[in-house]
Amino acid sequence: MICNFSPVLMSLACLAALVAFPQTVSAQSCATTVTAVSFGNADVTASTPMDTTADLKVSCSGYSPGAKVLACAALGAGSGGVSTARRVMLPLSGNGALAFELYSDGGRGQVWGSAEVPPLTIEINPSGSGETTASIFARVFGGQSTVPVGSYSSTFSGSDVSVRYGLQTGSETCSSTLFGTATTSFIVTASVTPQCTLTTSNIDFGTVGALSDPVTASGSVTVRCTSNVGYSISMDGGNSKSTDPTRRWMGGTTPQTGISYGLYLNSQYSLPWGNAPGFTKADIGSGSDQTFTVFGRTNSSTIAPPAGSYSDSVVVTVAY
Repeated sequence: MICNFSPVLMSLACLAALVAFPQTVSAQSCATTVTAVSFGNADVTASTPMDTTADLKVSCSGYSPGAKVLACAALGAGSGGVSTARRVMLPLSGNGALAFELYSDGGRGQVWGSAEVPPLTIEINPSGSGETTASIFARVFGGQSTVPVGSYSSTFSGSDVSVRYGLQTGSETCSSTLFGTATTSFIVTASVTPQCTLTTSNIDFGTVGALSDPVTASGSVTVRCTSNVGYSISMDGGNSKSTDPTRRWMGGTTPQTGISYGLYLNSQYSLPWGNAPGFTKADIGSGSDQTFTVFGRTNSSTIAPPAGSYSDSVVVTVAY
């Protein structure tokens, strides 16, 4: 028997086969994201640093299941740049720079830059994708009390966040040639808020035998406030809750039971130091210690209280 085949039918059959069995190839690629680094309110008058963290994530797809991808992330200087070997944030307006740094370790000993790059390995799952996350350890340094109040930021974008990646087939490291590159952007922010610290030294009138003549002594109040922050220092009436700053009391509140004294802003004892309007010390913070002398003087009395030790406790307050 002789059978004839139609060329037209054969063409249709081949076309049907091609439609029924499509083939696609996924491109191998990786992408990266970084969460914002937010320090919130930063107390620059403190000597201790302020720390926070962010996450750098690398996601890959299109690879064979079971493969490993090596990713090497580099971080640049950011838009704030570098000053005295540290990254800095700049204010939204005005002058100033807030020093901070980004690290690859929790001990904050290894700066995360473009040369020292921590290697990341992504395990590819059965669906051909995988991801890994690394922590960025951030720090704002203490002792920056001269930095003015304001909002500060530094933006990392483009070449400031560069992740090189490639298939790991052997002993590849971050110094190897990796052909893929992924970039992203993130921002570092902090707000410098008004802060003040206060320390005092005691006033000791020493040992006296009579109170017919005034006895004088002095102490000090030291304030450290954020730069350009206005503040005032007040003193309460002591244990006797005196409303007259020139007549506080050590011990009882009569000449027979205590010693009357006053605290003053000047060595002429003409400006009482209290907590009422006109009796406080006002100034503007410089970011450094500002020390003020407290002048004390006992009030003359012809009556001497019993021999003994006399004291008073005065609360000093800095308002800013």
